[in-house]
Amino acid sequence: MIDTTTHDARPAARPMVRIGELEVCGLPAGHEAYPVYVLRIRPLAGGWAVVRAGDRCLGRDGTWAYGSNQGDRDDAWLAEHRFSLKEALEQAEESAQRLTVRGRTAAQLLAEEDDQADLGGEATAAAAELAQAWTFARSTTPDEGHYPSASCT
Repeated sequence: MIDTTTHDARPAARPMVRIGELEVCGLPAGHEAYPVYVLRIRPLAGGWAVVRAGDRCLGRDGTWAYGSNQGDRDDAWLAEHRFSLKEALEQAEESAQRLTVRGRTAAQLLAEEDDQADLGGEATAAAAELAQAWTFARSTTPDEGHYPSASCT
């Protein structure tokens, strides 16, 4: 029997691998404030863009502009707001350290949380010491009924 099917002479195409997005943040991924502090590096027209919440795009001068993905951006704007991947990573890491939300950087927020945790731990320890002292005082002090009544004459 003769095989009459045709075969494509080209080798099978390999799957394409594409980086969709990278994240840079000064907070751990599970932190409740992560979404507002995270910077995303995305491939957009003209190169890689560093974007943050509110569709703000990082410029080479370190300032944020609105509208990272608008199609009406001219070449000059794109040149100021697009980077090579290496540049985008460097810019995002630097900006993540300076980024402030409600007047605090990620490092300041973490330090405040550490301070609050320390205070909470100190308060818990103080409360435990007070409870222990109260228990000791009650066990060593005679009941009120054992004291002679004070009478004024």
